[in-house]
Amino acid sequence: MKAHGAWIAVAALAVAVSATAQAGQASASAAQATSVSAELTKKIDSKDAKVGDEVAAKTTAEVRLADGTKLPKGSKLVGHVTDVQAKSHDNHDSHVAFAFDRAVSKDGHEVPVQAMMRSISVPAPMPTASSPDDMMGGGGRPGGPAGGAGLAASAPGAAHNATGPSGPTSIAASGGLNNATSGIDGTVNGAAGNGAGLNAATGLNGGQAVAAGSSMPVGNLAGVTFATVGVAAGASNDGASGAAGTSMATLLTGHGKNVTLDSGAQMTLSVAPR
Repeated sequence: MKAHGAWIAVAALAVAVSATAQAGQASASAAQATSVSAELTKKIDSKDAKVGDEVAAKTTAEVRLADGTKLPKGSKLVGHVTDVQAKSHDNHDSHVAFAFDRAVSKDGHEVPVQAMMRSISVPAPMPTASSPDDMMGGGGRPGGPAGGAGLAASAPGAAHNATGPSGPTSIAASGGLNNATSGIDGTVNGAAGNGAGLNAATGLNGGQAVAAGSSMPVGNLAGVTFATVGVAAGASNDGASGAAGTSMATLLTGHGKNVTLDSGAQMTLSVAPR
């Protein structure tokens, strides 16, 4: 009995040590992530995207990853679509999820990476030409565009307080998607047990990362939000975790519309070598 009890104690200690080590790896990996700015080079559209389609971007500034890998400006970030659903009669909202799993330098050197999206925006639309009367809101009176407040009317000499249109509202995520066909479970797994290089609850170099389950607006693209989600079994053509062990993806959701993210969209990601 004593020997049996001792064996149980040793086994429990081994489990505790393993869990502590894995937690430490998660924190270390998150701390080693590098902020990378990139520009999408291939359009993503929920209407015709398919699971496994390549997703590509290029870096817009030189960076050096935590393992010393140098990525010159113009290096590629390559990934794939992990899940997609077009808007339809039965689906009021659309979504498309994708994950970057490797970086490719200009000389062709490939580095497996784990990437977590921090921000996405598209170029602001150019203002259309308008007449002086249009600019004055008609009749020569100051006024803003329809749906937004312009300069407040006031007596001569009083300060004009301009109120711009309110910014996009973040849509609260309901934990992501979790069904037999989506391949997305709505959670983000850290390094413990699955080799993920980032912890979604940890900021990057003092910055704020997108936490698991939260949803953020895509800049200058009304009705579209993004969230970080975990990739479950069946999320790619290459098996449960994708070709390079992907366990984290960016989920774009079009609220009442199809998602279209054109080439040229600007992204900021936290990237760690896998």
